[in-house]
Amino acid sequence: MVSVIGPAAPGRCRLCMLAMCCVAVLSGISAAPPVMKTLARGSMLRITADVTGGLPLDHWKTRSVRHPSEGVLESLCNVYLKQGGFKAYWSGLPAKVVDGALCGALLLAGKEGTKNALTRVVMRARLPIGEAAIGAAAGVVGGVAQCAVLTPSTFLVMTAATTGQSVADTLAKIAKGERKATDLYTGGGGLVLREASNWASRQGITDFTRNALRA
Repeated sequence: MVSVIGPAAPGRCRLCMLAMCCVAVLSGISAAPPVMKTLARGSMLRITADVTGGLPLDHWKTRSVRHPSEGVLESLCNVYLKQGGFKAYWSGLPAKVVDGALCGALLLAGKEGTKNALTRVVMRARLPIGEAAIGAAAGVVGGVAQCAVLTPSTFLVMTAATTGQSVADTLAKIAKGERKATDLYTGGGGLVLREASNWASRQGITDFTRNALRA
């Protein structure tokens, strides 16, 4: 019994600590200033999404990219069989939590801040602009804002997946001047377009649907 429980304990402890940190943050949100509330909520939402499904799916996708000869289900199984068992789906959790916290905070702050500002302008000027259009514009800003963190993190992950070079090695080469710091934002234009259109459609459709249900 001890031999079974022992190796899993560190992983469970990390997840328990993360859960306790989330509870502590959420309990303090109600007393925080509005901006801090938005940042904290964005971080918690993104971390929750990453921990519950995003990180395992990322490892599955990374395995598929690095081993294109493997089938879809084969890649999923080989994460477990060849990369360290069940815990392999959540390897790199601390880094993903930091990435998710920053991306989520920037996304929600940019989106909600823009939405509130545009709503005030439209109401004061009595402009014929609906909530769906405002939501779409806010989604663009939020999607672009999170790319400040999402672009370099995506570059590091894809570099590791395609070349086998660790994130630490890539960052070390940048620090030594062997690679340019701007390399971290390689492909940023495409990612910005993807996230801007993605969140514009999400928020626009959400607000349109919400108004339709109210009516």
